[in-house]
Amino acid sequence: MDLAALLQKTINDHNLNQTTFAKSINSTQAQVSDWLANKSKPSYENLRSIAIKYNIDANLLLNVNKKDVTFIDLFSGMGGIRIGFQEACKELGINCKCVFTSEIKESAITTLNKNFPNEKIYGDIRKINSEDIPDFDFLLGGFPCQAFSTAGKGLGFLDTRGTLFFEIERILRDKNPKGFLLENVEGLSISK
Repeated sequence: MDLAALLQKTINDHNLNQTTFAKSINSTQAQVSDWLANKSKPSYENLRSIAIKYNIDANLLLNVNKKDVTFIDLFSGMGGIRIGFQEACKELGINCKCVFTSEIKESAITTLNKNFPNEKIYGDIRKINSEDIPDFDFLLGGFPCQAFSTAGKGLGFLDTRGTLFFEIERILRDKNPKGFLLENVEGLSISK
């Protein structure tokens, strides 16, 4: 049963219409109508309200319509961002799969090969065309932060390492994924 069908069943089982159901969970009839037509999905808070109000197993609501999530890992380092992403997906009951990993630092590649032995590690992302990267849902990027870090020289995009940010921009533009997660570097938002 998909989420729209489960919501419609809940409405029917409680002899409600879309408007009364929407009010009961602090939503709008238009939102409920979109959910039932699979035009949009309820937020986590909406699902939580439905689970509590109508005594539905929250895990059932959260896991309906879930599918495998694919991601790419750029400037992977030793895989820290990836491991965090995978653990978060696991905690939410989402299967995830890395479809592409890029790293150039030999010591990091050695660690990646030990941690993820069955995966190919691609080299310099600047030499890889977007069309050669498999389609994916999320881009993870731990791009070299020295150019932006307060511990570095603060040259930002004037530092060659800082221009690697534009590789992320290129891939996001060309592949149009559902989302991306980048390393948080304070100086990126005020870069030169």
